[in-house]
Amino acid sequence: KKVFCALLCVVLMLSLCACSNSPVIATYEGMSLDSSMYALHLAVEKRAVQEYLYYYYQLDISNTPAFWDEYYDQENKITWTDYINTEFCNMLVAMKFCKDHGISVKDESAAADIEKLAQDYIETAGSKDLLNIELAEYGADYDMLVEYLRSYQYISLMQEYLVSDGTLAVSDAE
Repeated sequence: KKVFCALLCVVLMLSLCACSNSPVIATYEGMSLDSSMYALHLAVEKRAVQEYLYYYYQLDISNTPAFWDEYYDQENKITWTDYINTEFCNMLVAMKFCKDHGISVKDESAAADIEKLAQDYIETAGSKDLLNIELAEYGADYDMLVEYLRSYQYISLMQEYLVSDGTLAVSDAE
């Protein structure tokens, strides 16, 4: 038990150090995201794609690194890697857009969605402590996960705003 506790302390300390020293790797008009957030984004997206493909198509890609170079969008020659990287950049654009238009994630429904997702992650891991151990692999912790989920939520808020103000005209059929 002592060895496990010592190891756990080291892992948690390393994750805190990793978070504080993460270089900024993407910026857009005053908004920025760092490498720890990117590592977390990759882990979350990879897991989501793997679970989706397994659940709906019984396709296990967990041991198939070449999958990520396959086309997500054959027509436009966009790979799964391109798609995931684009989503990371979309967070920056959406964060800036929402800042410029006074849109925040403090909206009750958006905050409830984030809280629900965070709880789902805790339940999947078994506890908040176990989730922190898992997240430490990516230089993250629970608080960073919540920050990531909030940042990602800006994409939905931007889309909702553009539809509601008429900028994007979408018919019922579409």
